[in-house]
Amino acid sequence: MDRFVNHLWGDMTQKTPSGRLSTATVSLVLESPGRLAHRSLPVHEPAPGHCLVAVEHVGLCGTDLGFYTGTSSYLHTGRKSYPFVLGHEWSGEIVLTGEGVTGLREGDRVSGHNFRRCGSCAVCAAGGTFHCPYRTEMGVVGEEPGAASEYLSVPAETVHRIPDGVDNRAAALLEPCSASVHALRRLAISGADSVAILGAGTLGLAAAQLAVSRGASVTVLDPNPRLASLAAELGTDRVAAPDEVRSGNYDVVVEASGASEAVRQAIRLCGQNARLAQLGTPHGPVDAVPVDEAVGKNLVTHNVLSGADHWPQLLEEVASGNLRLEPMIDRAFSFHEADKAFERLNDSGRDRPKVLLNIR
Repeated sequence: MDRFVNHLWGDMTQKTPSGRLSTATVSLVLESPGRLAHRSLPVHEPAPGHCLVAVEHVGLCGTDLGFYTGTSSYLHTGRKSYPFVLGHEWSGEIVLTGEGVTGLREGDRVSGHNFRRCGSCAVCAAGGTFHCPYRTEMGVVGEEPGAASEYLSVPAETVHRIPDGVDNRAAALLEPCSASVHALRRLAISGADSVAILGAGTLGLAAAQLAVSRGASVTVLDPNPRLASLAAELGTDRVAAPDEVRSGNYDVVVEASGASEAVRQAIRLCGQNARLAQLGTPHGPVDAVPVDEAVGKNLVTHNVLSGADHWPQLLEEVASGNLRLEPMIDRAFSFHEADKAFERLNDSGRDRPKVLLNIR
């Protein structure tokens, strides 16, 4: 635990939004599979180019659930190890800015992405900083503490103001939805396209809304009829269980669940010369993928890594109403009900995908 506590944490006294001075922050630490603890840790002074944020809400996703259950491939490959502070989807308010920060100030409502580039490799030098092979990802890969903490220090270059009209609770969904924006941009969907989306989680429902906004005919496939019903509420033309549509002739297919069978089915749903986006992240290798069929159909396949470089467009989509965040929220639990939040996240019968923690 000493290694964890000392990493990136200072001993500086900080000023809270209420004006009181605090020397500590309470953080949610995942110590081992299924074992959560709230730990008091020193507040991290914002380094030059960083902001100190009072976190208000943290979103939980399948990646967090994999850490909680101990099944995550990141654990098995050594890219992540216990103990660590959870969380990479967040919203909050800036309380302090470090030296050199411009364009952001105390009191700004913000959210941001979790990619941290190395800044020195050939990819970074060529300008591809969001695809740095040596990157870390706050709360996911590497040792940087996650967002499930009363206070969080983040690089200012990763932070964006929350649009007016979007509350802080809904803004906790911005980070995952940025990946859906990335996928839709790569796919160049138009009103002439028929689109199939596998998975009605946050990624799938965000992709569905964006495709609908572009005039496409959209089918959403999910085994949970409650989530399928939500997809219909959000404007899709058709919802169905995956076994009802075994194959198809769609112009565009988005695999948004990461489930092995969905990865295989995505290729079967594609028509000739279709575009396919692998948006969901499987927890490991997927067997029996019909690559021969993909080749025979001459598919254009996009593997979508995050959406860290697509936030300007993301914020435009949200501000315009093309992407509605609030309807995707299932329940919000208090900071000290984290175990209940994970129980809810593991409930496949819920009717909305996103589970939140209210940090304040």
